[in-house]
Amino acid sequence: MLDLSSLKTWIDGLWAVISAPHIVVPLLLAVAIAAWWFRGTFERVRREGFQSIIAGRDAQIAGLNMQMAVAQERLRLANDLQQYASTRFADAEKETRN
Repeated sequence: MLDLSSLKTWIDGLWAVISAPHIVVPLLLAVAIAAWWFRGTFERVRREGFQSIIAGRDAQIAGLNMQMAVAQERLRLANDLQQYASTRFADAEKETRN
């Protein structure tokens, strides 16, 4: 039976790895390449996710800027109408005094 708490088991395992580099080195290399590939894949997916969030926020900001521009134009038109109405009211007052 394999006793993982025994020091002899770990020493025997270490010697098995050291005595078989033609098996261990390619396995370690394969694991390193797979880990590197998975890391790159996950980082790319994460980066694309962040970029889509940023693009969504940019679209929201553009929409808010458009709403602000529309509101400012409405305010300008309302001010123009108020000024026109004030002028017409002042003219009407002058006519009634005469």
